[in-house]
Order: sequence, then structure tokens, then C-alpha cells
Amino acid sequence: MTEFFASLRETLQAFLEAHQYKALAVLIGVEEAGVPLPLPGDLAIVFMGYQVSLGRANPFWVVASTIVSATAGASVLYWIARYLGGRIVDRFGRFIRLDAERLEQVERWFERYGAPVIIIGRLIPGLRIAVAVASGVVHVPFWKFVLYTSISAAIWAGIYMGIGWALGAQYQKVSEAVHRITGDPILVSGIVAAVAVLVGLVVYWRVRRRRSRQSRSET
Repeated sequence: MTEFFASLRETLQAFLEAHQYKALAVLIGVEEAGVPLPLPGDLAIVFMGYQVSLGRANPFWVVASTIVSATAGASVLYWIARYLGGRIVDRFGRFIRLDAERLEQVERWFERYGAPVIIIGRLIPGLRIAVAVASGVVHVPFWKFVLYTSISAAIWAGIYMGIGWALGAQYQKVSEAVHRITGDPILVSGIVAAVAVLVGLVVYWRVRRRRSRQSRSET
């Protein structure tokens, strides 16, 4: 079974490399609609960032494809959850890695912080599906859901594309190492998220250091 999923993941990556933006839109749209894939959307975007570093892809279209497909796929799940309510969790929760406890957690966030929690919640690995379902269950106004989901998708795309671009030639080695460590998409996404934080801290440190040098030179 493990070999089958590894083979399927390689096939999806080849599909992504061959068709780029269209393939990215299909993969993310399907995943956001609640269908788990061996190649998580996080890693698909990282791969496209790697393609950007090679000059084979345009960063604008990577981000645009992610925003449109993520919002469309999540909207499908939103309306399903809006009409079926908690029954979607009871019947299909185990297939989309969503249980009642996680759904209740997201609902509490809505009660405390309001609809903008969609932006942050959808950036947390393993919670994007829960946020979409919870939004439908608690009847968040659809226009708000679309707006905040689009904003979150833009941030998501920028972060993970940046990781792929920053890795550059090291992408293949890192990707192979991650796949050897685990086949769990959520854990893989968590690892990628940790790398994203690390890359962000490094970039922040370098920018701050450069500004400090410029300030000293001016004085």
C-alpha cells in the first residue's frame, strides 16, 4: 500500500511538472473539496516554487492558480457543510481527517474572533478542511467566506512558493528526505510549515541586519 501511494505521488508530481498551473489548480481544488491526495497542496506549491527558481514557472500564475482553485474547492465543501451540517462530520469526518472535537475547536474560534479567523485557521496544516466545514455549519456569510479564504490562499501560496524558491537546487534532496521520513500528508505539511517559519526568520534577520548596516553607514 505504501508503494502504491508513493507511486501515485510521483505520478501526480509528474502531472504537475508537465501541466503546471492547470495541474496545480486541479490538485488544490480537489484537496480543498475534501478529497485527500498523496501529494498535499502544500508540497505542490513548494514544487511550483522550485519551478519558479528554475525559471520554468511564473510566480504570479502560481499564486493566482492557488487562490482561484483553493477558494473554489473550499466553497464546494462550504455549501455541502451548510446543507448537511454536523452530519458531514459524523459520516465522512474520518475520510477528511476531521472529527467533532476539531470542528468544535474551530466553531469556538468563530464565536470568539469572528469570520476573520478563517484567514489564520486555513494557514494551519490540517485545519483548512475543518475551517471550511465549520464556516458552512455555522452559516458564515458566503461573501465573507470567499473574501477571507482568498486572502488566506494568497498568503499560503506566497509562503510555500517562497520555500520552494529558497530551496532551489536543494529541493530534490529535501523532498526525498521528507518522503522517507513519513508518508502522512499532515505531518509532511507540518514539516514544511516549520521550514516556512525558519525561512521567514532567516529572511527577517537578514533584512534587519542589512537595514542596521545602512543606518550605521548613514550616521
